[in-house]
Amino acid sequence: MGVLPEDGFCTPSDPSDLGRCLRLLELVPEWKARISEMAIHGREWAALVSHWEELHQLMDDEVGIDWSKGNSALRTYERMKAIQGHHRT
Repeated sequence: MGVLPEDGFCTPSDPSDLGRCLRLLELVPEWKARISEMAIHGREWAALVSHWEELHQLMDDEVGIDWSKGNSALRTYERMKAIQGHHRT
């Protein structure tokens, strides 16, 4: 965090993206504590970070953040879309 991306601040668009984010935050715990800072980068980020722990738990329960428990995270995907759908810019 602190480096500006060239292509904007895209939100995770599906459970695969979310899993990559969650695994990165497990590897870099100091970033995990700062995920709420992403809320300044748009309504979709604000919505996602306000539900971050819920999404983390949902994905972990459904398939594991490393996909060790399954290969389809439909509930996680549907919840992500519901959250993002209410906050599209």
